Amino acid sequence: AFEFSLGLAPGEKVNIYGEDLGPAKAAYGTYDSNGRLPSELVGTTARFNGNPAPILSVGSGLVSAIVPFEVNGDSVSVEISVNGQPSNTVSLPRTVIAPAIFQQQASMGQFGPASALNENGSVNSPANPAVVGSVVGIFLNGTGLLTSASSDGKRGVKGGQLELPVSIAMDGIGLNYTNPNFPPLPAEIVYAGQAPDLADGQVQVNFRVSGASTYGGATQVFVTIGDQQATAAIWSTLPPGSPQ
Repeated sequence: AFEFSLGLAPGEKVNIYGEDLGPAKAAYGTYDSNGRLPSELVGTTARFNGNPAPILSVGSGLVSAIVPFEVNGDSVSVEISVNGQPSNTVSLPRTVIAPAIFQQQASMGQFGPASALNENGSVNSPANPAVVGSVVGIFLNGTGLLTSASSDGKRGVKGGQLELPVSIAMDGIGLNYTNPNFPPLPAEIVYAGQAPDLADGQVQVNFRVSGASTYGGATQVFVTIGDQQATAAIWSTLPPGSPQ
């Protein structure tokens, strides 16, 4: 089983579920001396159209990997091997982009607000909301190619920009809800490109907070890349002394 949305996009992080995919205790990939993630971890590999994938983590029921940039065509065949023993092969659609915002894990395995950083580098949260006018950073993957050359599993450096147009709007009504009488407010994008220290293809978008919610501080963020959209919430607040 696979966790994906629109299809598999080059550079996208994916979770692959199954049985006997690795050790009972999960193992995690780390960058080597050349700044690259492993393509084999504790005997487990993942191949997409025959191309070895960078491995983020391996466990008995889950492999997290990054789709190689080399995959092309309309479909992608995926195969896991454990100690040289291949799994069944699954074919999935390939897409140019399948944007998704990294989200915090909430209770019962569900996902909640975006994994976001406030302008001072602190984690955005209900107790630590971003003030309107400040800059917040969120993280995405499945966003397509960057203007700089990308290499499978390489530790990313800030610089490469998204090739496709990107825009952000914010809605202060609350989590997963929009009101047609109060359309989302456009937000200024300060940076949209490779996330430093994350593997190539993982993107950071910094934007200036354009609105705050009066419903508990949950402010929905809509990121549009090309013709696809991803959404999650951040926590924001009006500056002290502002009228409610």
